Amino acid sequence: MRRAGLLLISVFVLVSSLSAEQAPLFSKGDAKNLAVDYAERFFEGEVGGGTSYFAAEKTPSAYVFTAYRGKGIFPSQEEIISQVAQYREERLQAESLLKDASRQNCCLDVETAIQFVDAAWERMRGDDRFGTIVVSLRHEKPHVGMFYAGLPPHYVSALDAGERAKSALGASSVRLDRLYYTGPLSFWAEYSAEGQHTFIDLLHLNDRELSPEEFSKISISAEGNGEKSLSKPLSQEEPPENVYEQHMISGVPDYKCWLERGCAPTAAGCVLGYWDDRGYQLLIDGGGSGTAGRVDDPDTPWNERSGYIGLIEEELAPAMGWSPTNGVPGVRSIRLGIERVCNSTTYSNNYNFTVIYTQRDYFFPNGGNWWNGDRATYENEILAGYPFVYLLWDHAVTAVGYLVEDNIDFDHWRIVHDNGYPVGTPVYIWEGEITYGTYIVLVHPGQSKPVYIDAPETPSSSISAQSRPNPFNLQTSIYYQLGKDTNVRIRIVNSLGQTVRTFNLGRKEKGLHHLTWDGTDQSGRHVSSGTYFYRIATDFTSFTGEMHLIR
Repeated sequence: MRRAGLLLISVFVLVSSLSAEQAPLFSKGDAKNLAVDYAERFFEGEVGGGTSYFAAEKTPSAYVFTAYRGKGIFPSQEEIISQVAQYREERLQAESLLKDASRQNCCLDVETAIQFVDAAWERMRGDDRFGTIVVSLRHEKPHVGMFYAGLPPHYVSALDAGERAKSALGASSVRLDRLYYTGPLSFWAEYSAEGQHTFIDLLHLNDRELSPEEFSKISISAEGNGEKSLSKPLSQEEPPENVYEQHMISGVPDYKCWLERGCAPTAAGCVLGYWDDRGYQLLIDGGGSGTAGRVDDPDTPWNERSGYIGLIEEELAPAMGWSPTNGVPGVRSIRLGIERVCNSTTYSNNYNFTVIYTQRDYFFPNGGNWWNGDRATYENEILAGYPFVYLLWDHAVTAVGYLVEDNIDFDHWRIVHDNGYPVGTPVYIWEGEITYGTYIVLVHPGQSKPVYIDAPETPSSSISAQSRPNPFNLQTSIYYQLGKDTNVRIRIVNSLGQTVRTFNLGRKEKGLHHLTWDGTDQSGRHVSSGTYFYRIATDFTSFTGEMHLIR
C-alpha cells in the first residue's frame, strides 16, 4: 500500500511541476468553471482540482477534473489513492479467481468469476461516486471535450501502468514523466528508467505500449481552420432556448477486451450481443448477451465454445483476421468479420445481416460548411434503434446514443461504450474533439425470422463461492454468488466443528457479494493457524468451503 501511494502521489507532484512549462490557451480557473458547470448538470456533484495532460508535442492539451457526487465532503487525494489501491487488490484476487475458473480449478464457473472481475473494476473506478470531466486545451474556444462516470485514468490506471512499464523497460523501478491526452479516449503515461522511455495506454492496459518514436506518430491535430471556427456557432441566428435532447439505445452490452484480441471484435461483439437478445439468438451460443461462456481449453473446437467470449474470441476475431502471428485485427476488417459470423452456416447463422462501411471527411469546415462529417448518419442510426461500431482514429467503440445541448453546432455529443476496463460507461464525447477522420460500420439485421423466447426465467436458489487468498496470513475475502434475494448468514468453523465467528448479514440481493475475514474470533482475538471452514446459509440452501490460515 505504501508503494502504491507513493507512485500515485508522484503523479500529482509531477503534473504540478509540468503545468508551468508552457501556459495553456486559458487559465486553469477558467477550465474549472467549465467543469463545475458540467459536474452540476450531469453528476449533480462538485469538482476537485484538475490534473494537467499534454499533447504528443509536449504542449498543454487538457485539464482532467474529478467530480464527486457521493455523501459527505470531497475526499482528499490521499483518500482516493488509498481506496483505489484497496479495490485494486480485490480486483487482482478476482482475476485470480477467473484464472482458476478458466482452468476448472475452483468451484466458480467462468461467468461468475467474470462478474467478480467486472464488479471489482466498478468499485475501483468509483462509478457511483465520481465522474471524470476533460476540459480540452486543443481549441481556441474552451470546451469540455469528454466526460463519463468514474475516476480519471491517473487514479484508476496508475499502479497497473507502472507495473506494465517496469515489464516493458526491464526495470525494477520506473519514473512517471508525463501524462498525455491526444484525443477522445486516448490517455497515455510516459515512464522512464535508465534513459529508456515507454508510453502506456491508460485506458487499455493490456493493449498497447509504444516507444517514443511510435508515440510521436499518434499526435492528432485539427485540420484546416477548424480550431478558430469553434469559437462561434454556424448560424448567426439566436438558437431556441432550453433545447436539450438525448437519445440512447438501451440494452447494448458493454463487453471488455479479452485476451488482447483488440477493440474491433469487442465493439462488434457488443452490437451482436444486442441483436442476440432481440431474436437473433444463435449469435451468442448457449444463452443471451449476459452469458460469458468458457475459455478454459484452447483445444476445444470453436463451435463448442459458448457465450459472448466465444463470440468475440473464437468467431469475430478470427473472422477479422486475428491469429497468434497476425495479432490484433485492423479496423478495416470489421465489416468482413461481422458478415462472416452473421451470415454463414459455418457459424450456424444465416441471418442475412447488412454491414455498411463508411468513411467520412474531417469534421472541420471545408468550403463554408460547418460539419463535413457523419452527424446525420450517426443520429439516424441511433433514432432507428441500430447500435453500430464507431471508429475514432484507430480505436473501435460501440455507438449507443447522442446528446444535443443547444441548437448550435458545437453542442452535439456522441455517446459510446468503450471496451477498456479503466473507463466508465457510457462516455460522452464532444464532436469538436474529434479532429480526424471517422468511420461508421452500420449493422442492420436481416430478414430471417428471429425466434423470441418469452418463457419467464426461474431464479436459481443455488450458491457458488470461493475464498481468496487461500492460504492466507492476515485476511481473506469470501466471494459468493446468490441466485435469489435471500437472508444470508456466514459462520467460520474450525477443524473441530466449533464456531469461531458468525456474520449475520441480513437480506442480500441476487448477485455478487463478498465478506472479508481478518482471522479473529467473535471477541476480536486472533485465532491460531489451521484449517477453517466457511458455511454460508440462506433461506433456501447452504454452502461450505475450506480455507487455510498460516500465521
